[in-house]
Parts: sequence; C-alpha cells; structure tokens
Amino acid sequence: MPQGDGHVVRLSPGTALVIDAGPHPEKIDGCLSRLGITRIPLLILTHLHADHVEGVPGLLHGRRVAEVEIGPLAVPVVERARLLHWLAVRRVPVVHAVIGEKRQVGAVGWEVLDATARHGTDSDPNNSSIVLRLTMPGARVLMAGDLESGPQRELLDRGVDLRADVLKVPHHGSRKQDPAFLDAVGARVALTPVGANNPYGHPAAAATLQRLEQDGARTYRSDLDGDVAVVVRGGRLSSVGRAGDGVTTGPSAGGPRPVDQPAGYLPAVRRYLPVRALAGQRLPERLLPLVASAMTECDVDLPPRSVPGGGRSPPLAG
Repeated sequence: MPQGDGHVVRLSPGTALVIDAGPHPEKIDGCLSRLGITRIPLLILTHLHADHVEGVPGLLHGRRVAEVEIGPLAVPVVERARLLHWLAVRRVPVVHAVIGEKRQVGAVGWEVLDATARHGTDSDPNNSSIVLRLTMPGARVLMAGDLESGPQRELLDRGVDLRADVLKVPHHGSRKQDPAFLDAVGARVALTPVGANNPYGHPAAAATLQRLEQDGARTYRSDLDGDVAVVVRGGRLSSVGRAGDGVTTGPSAGGPRPVDQPAGYLPAVRRYLPVRALAGQRLPERLLPLVASAMTECDVDLPPRSVPGGGRSPPLAG
C-alpha cells in the first residue's frame, strides 16, 4: 500500500485475523483474495488514521466479518464516522480494546498489551495505538501500530514483556523509536510496511532498521520486498518476501539467531504467494502469513474474549 498497514494472520483455511486494512480498498481486497480469506472473526484497527482504515470497504467485500475492535480515541472524527457508517451498513459490531484482553482461536492466541488514550503528544492517534502480542507454537509476534518513542518507553517502564520473534516495526520504521524498545523485543524478523518514495522519509534506515539488524533481525520493507509471509512449521520460523529477501547482518554478540531460511522451501512459498496456496494445500499446516503490503465456510464465530474483571465493553453506538 502506498503508505499503510495491512496484516493477515491465518487461523484456518479461509479464516484469518486481520490487523489494520491499509488505505486502499482494492489492495487489501486483492491481498485477502490471493490468500483465499472469506471469513474474518475479528478485524483489529490499531488506530483510526486513514492509512490503517480506508481499506475497510475492500476488506468487507464478499467476506463475513464478525466484529471490529478499535482503540481508545475517537479521532480523527471524520475517519471514525466513515468507519462506523461502513460497519453499520453491514451490521458489524464494534468494541473497544481493553488492556489485558485475551483471545484464542485454535493454536493462535493474542493479548492486548496497551490501549491507552494519550493526549498532548506529537500524534495522539499514533501514540494511542493498540499494541498486541500474538502467540502460536514456535513464534511470538508483536504488533505495535504506530506507537512512537514516548509510549514505547512507558511500556518498558511498566515492565511489559515485549519479547517477540517477529516485530511489526512501529510507525513505518520512522526515527521516533526508543532503541531500548527495539532491543527489548529482540526480533528475528522485522516487518516495515512503507510506501515507495513516500514524503515522510520512512523508514529511517540508519536509526531504526540498522538497529534491528544489529540485534539480529532480518528486516523487510514492503516497498522493496513486497508482501512478506512469515511461516512456522515444526516450531521453526521462516520468512519470505514476494519481491525480495530482506536484509540481515547477522546477530550481534549475544543476540538472537537469524531466522531460518531452508534451501528450496522458501522459493516454493514465494511461487505460491500470489495465489490461494497460502490458505490451503502445498504449504505447512501451521501457517502465519503476516502480509505487510507495500504499495502495495460456515458462520464466523467470535473468538472468546477475556478481559480483566471479567467484563466486556459494549458495542459502540453510531
């Protein structure tokens, strides 16, 4: 997507958790169609900026969406109104994320680590992003929205366990990162959704990507590597980009081992990235495609939602 986030986590054939929808309906629609996704138990929108939300109509096209979860801020007001209109037409309920909330579908679970409303920052929507940790056998994934350095430091100060094998690099890899945050994650794969020739100077190659590479991560940027699939099979993590292989300089002393890239296997994954194979046969039974777009059967059951205190936030009204 020219500049935006769109991530797909396969739960079962035809079914996926989606985190953000990017800025262009046709792009997220095409991505989900290539992956064979027709059912979405939950769409999580980390915040309401257009580059995460405007793709929702395309995501809704021809698919059953059971619920949408949003963060704590009701801004931008215009974007929120547009989103609620699209969802009301399809009668899709909307709830707010709650810190500590946990859900599980099959082998994939996720927890909300942060959903704090912040005011008076450089960008309140960015800094109020939902932060998620996904877990499945063989991998942990940290999705950090567009969180910037101040709130990143808050999470560190709160003692939040940020360790993950895969990091969705916050805010398109901008310079507004706390190096200690990146170090604490210790990712082996880092995904940066970023638009080619974007006017923001994203990503900050020296300040952000090189730090991740020094920590031992293979870094992907969607303007160069295209869609990226992260695959877990037999408890081993592999990654591949449709247009590139990412960058790795090897782990620094004491750093995590680089991601496994078995010979012969990843070319097969890349060959099937544009088609339905990522959602079905010819690939490992346990598959986690996190699609960072560059640019770029049956009723849907809601994942059980456990929140601190046993409560549940009511659906939003208009």
